[in-house]
Amino acid sequence: MIIIKKLCMEFGDNKIFNNINLNIGNIDKVGLVGVNGAGKSTLLKILAGKVLQTSGTVNYSGKFKNVGYMPQVITELDLPLELSVFDFIISGRPIKELEDKLHEIYKQMESEELGKDEAKLNKLLKEVSDIQARMEYWDIYNAENEALKIIIGMNMDGIDLDEKIKNLSGGQKSKVAFARTLYAKPNILLLDEPTNHLDKASRKWMMEFFKGYEGSILAISHDIEFLDYFTNKTLNIDELTKSAKLYNGNYSQYIKQKEFNELTQNREFKNQEKEKERLTEFINRLSGTSGKKKRQAKSREKALEKLEKNSVERVKESKKMALKLVVNKESGMIPVKLEDIMFAYKEGKNILENVNFSLNKGEKFVIVGRNGAGKSTLLKVIVGQLLQQKGNVLFDRNTEIGYYSQEHEDLDLEATVLDEMKRGQGCTLRQLRGFLANFIFTGDKVNQKIDTLSPGERSRLALAKLAHKGANLILLDEPTNHLDPNTKKIIADVFRTYTGTMAIVSHDIDFLEQLNVERMLMLPTGQIKPYDKDAVRVYQQEELARIDEYSSNTHKLQRETQNNEKKKK
Repeated sequence: MIIIKKLCMEFGDNKIFNNINLNIGNIDKVGLVGVNGAGKSTLLKILAGKVLQTSGTVNYSGKFKNVGYMPQVITELDLPLELSVFDFIISGRPIKELEDKLHEIYKQMESEELGKDEAKLNKLLKEVSDIQARMEYWDIYNAENEALKIIIGMNMDGIDLDEKIKNLSGGQKSKVAFARTLYAKPNILLLDEPTNHLDKASRKWMMEFFKGYEGSILAISHDIEFLDYFTNKTLNIDELTKSAKLYNGNYSQYIKQKEFNELTQNREFKNQEKEKERLTEFINRLSGTSGKKKRQAKSREKALEKLEKNSVERVKESKKMALKLVVNKESGMIPVKLEDIMFAYKEGKNILENVNFSLNKGEKFVIVGRNGAGKSTLLKVIVGQLLQQKGNVLFDRNTEIGYYSQEHEDLDLEATVLDEMKRGQGCTLRQLRGFLANFIFTGDKVNQKIDTLSPGERSRLALAKLAHKGANLILLDEPTNHLDPNTKKIIADVFRTYTGTMAIVSHDIDFLEQLNVERMLMLPTGQIKPYDKDAVRVYQQEELARIDEYSSNTHKLQRETQNNEKKKK
């Protein structure tokens, strides 16, 4: 169980939480919700021990604490880049360390002198008991089979298990780190937007995995279907009151309950205000009178005072982002053209081969492919962050590029929000403050270091920089990943009416449907087709079928191996 008492958190003058008290049960599956910047990611970091709260306590009950934490941004993890994928995953359970420790204790117990020291012997016996309990918990004799099941479920057959971590794409690194987190079998699992880097196959498997998970889960996600499938409680963090409230039920049940509560509160507020008006009018009418009427006025004044004291507030609405995308200068008819692009990471196989296409002025173009197919890599080649080994990227002389990175690597984490916006901008501080206010960065928030912003807030800042540039060619890498549903709807409306050219990488088909996409590039094949959501869904279903077949063949191989070993015995 997680026991939170009087939790407060502040970043400078910016208060995030104020006096939060919560109990999370041992098998509770909790969806953590709230607008971007409410403090969801900060709460998970506090629970994971990555950030120290300003005041208050967080305690864990149970035999031993084993917390698994998966952040939104993979760069927050210090990955062992020289380790192989498989070695990194199986390092999630300290099996060898436990075996070595047990062996060391047994050697001590063989000592003749130990027999004379009963207290020390009892201490060693207790250590043995504790280690054996942990070994049983981590199922050391079946651990590699469990690792294999997770690797299969996470749709990792496209990742070479002997490949070094450093040679993987960002999406692949996230998937591998996630697999290790699950393999570690934490009794408390903290997940920050876990579906961001998952394809449909691994997302489907994970939903089933979490539904039967024997431990508590706290998951931040804007994927409603995902949360509805396995959560039994919903924790809402209110950025206006700086408080947190735990609701019974999944996300959809929480929304119904919250809407009912807000409707009731607003109705009570309306009735209260009417009653205040009635009492005030009565008091004013009888002011200056005497006798019975004066006593009646006094009685109404007391009633009004009581009403004011127990006043119900109108439900406050969160501020919404105001995004506008303008084009400062028109591009030519072909803003960019790619010819025979080939790219490979050092010591790795080719990620991109013979990629050929051009973008037409004003079109919406989507890049489709499984994790590791090279979608993000292709955008980085176009923008010039990566240099291809072969081929050409040709731009029209009037092309001006705006790039929205999936991991926001272009943001200086040590800079403040205002300093980041000042870079390369010929604007006054007043103009920049006014512009940032459209993205809900107001007051002291503009002086906050980017390192302390939530992933959702970093996304808003990246959108602010993109909007301020006025580019006529925009490259977007998973733009909805860290955004709440309201903000996602806002950017869909703005992107749809953008008059420039747009190339998008996104796993969110419903989002793409709102943008009037015209064509799509299928990776790794390099085929260009008219955009068809059904074709993309079929592609995803084929991925699911392929994974199911891979899983079935692997399980069959496991059974055959086990049967052969039994025959040998």
